[in-house]
Amino acid sequence: MNKTNITRRSHPREGFKLNRKLACIISIFFLLLSQFAIFQIVVEFGAAPDTFGYTTIGASQTSIVGNQLRATKFTCPKSGQADSITVYIKSYGYNPKIKCAIYADNDDYPENLVGYTEEWTLTSGWDGWKTFNIVSGGQLQANMVYWLVYWANNYAYLKYDSGDSGQHVYKTVTYDGFPDPFPSGGGKKAQVYSIYCTYTPSADTQAPTYSNIATNTTLAGAVCQFSVLWNDNANVSGYIFGTNNTGTWQNETWVAFSVFYNSTAAWSNVTKTLNSTVDVRVEWTVWCNDTSNNWNTTGTQYLTTTPTGYALNLRVMDSDLSDAISGALVYKDSDVKVSDANGWANWTEVSGSIQIQVKYFGFWVNGTSIEVTSDTTLYLKCNLFDIYVKVLPNNQQGILYQANVTVYNASSVEGNKIHTALTNQSGYASLLNLPNNTLTFTIYGGPDYSIVIANVTRSVTSDEEVLSAIVCDQNYADVDIPWEIMIYVSSQS
Repeated sequence: MNKTNITRRSHPREGFKLNRKLACIISIFFLLLSQFAIFQIVVEFGAAPDTFGYTTIGASQTSIVGNQLRATKFTCPKSGQADSITVYIKSYGYNPKIKCAIYADNDDYPENLVGYTEEWTLTSGWDGWKTFNIVSGGQLQANMVYWLVYWANNYAYLKYDSGDSGQHVYKTVTYDGFPDPFPSGGGKKAQVYSIYCTYTPSADTQAPTYSNIATNTTLAGAVCQFSVLWNDNANVSGYIFGTNNTGTWQNETWVAFSVFYNSTAAWSNVTKTLNSTVDVRVEWTVWCNDTSNNWNTTGTQYLTTTPTGYALNLRVMDSDLSDAISGALVYKDSDVKVSDANGWANWTEVSGSIQIQVKYFGFWVNGTSIEVTSDTTLYLKCNLFDIYVKVLPNNQQGILYQANVTVYNASSVEGNKIHTALTNQSGYASLLNLPNNTLTFTIYGGPDYSIVIANVTRSVTSDEEVLSAIVCDQNYADVDIPWEIMIYVSSQS
């Protein structure tokens, strides 16, 4: 931000009294002997002048050669008419001709001439502020960047302090009429010079505008924020909030803005506990004024209160929605239920945005975000897949029939068991609703769990997947294979 001093800035609640044209009507009544005579004297005062620029006497000084434009950048806070430019000047022993000007900004460089001042000849021994009256142009726009320019045809001292990068521009040009536009190619310095503009602000008749009207809930009895973003050509001042939330309309007192969006915009944020009755129309309005006391209103806004919660019925299903899954952990945010024999996990009094997750045998198989605004029933499609796996004897010359294939989520203990199936006459086992993860497959020599003939891991990634075959290479040589296991050996020629 440019280093600058701005004077005569009023408090938002009284700025409109200082920055616009005032009319003071003084009525004087005289009682005559025979009649009443009423005299009305109208006295008009111009708007108080304002300034922008740097009104501090800089701690450093430098000699400025003749024929050099010296421009310093500032922001004008209000629209108006420039009256004068004031510069702190110290005599160098010469008596140069001096004048000043205002240029508009274009991409951090002076461009078009806005106005210029009278000319003055520096007197010997001068050391102080000098005011130059504007003689041409000088129309200013609110919140625009301008360059205040000093120009002389011989040496003089100017005062300055450190400023922002590129805040000061200098360009050698033979002293004459001010060039328009400003010559390109000037040098830049991080300096702010003791120079400022005095101007008369224009009467502001533009009312604030509004956008982003919002409430963050409609739930009966809930805490609700009523929000509006207000913007103005100069600056917003404050607002009044009104509502019939309690059953009768009430306007609150005027409140100065405290949550600013930028230098000319702010939020009116009002928090209320909504009427606890369902299906009530809550109306509300915001009125806003700016620093010139121009007013605007949102008009009547409304919401209708809704129940504090709804029924949420979740059914855990496999990937093709053909099987209901019991025993799954179903999370509603941090609350958890276990799906019943038909796959259901049910809640009441639910509303708003929630996160749903399903965990099955220690693996996350579903994650869903929903917005609950009415009674809701969802079938949760989980990453639970049906797969096939072939079981082979150690010599891989046939197949194993009626071998027990059991899938675990980790080690092969009863508490980790997910599903069990026997191999068919083709040596395949069909296993249902397995989580999409790396699982442990343990093969037993028959329908019981007494003899382990294989123990491997396989990754389950899709539905109806055929996994790579499992070779039973444990306990095949020194154990009598139960009668349920049959080895089909292909004929040899």
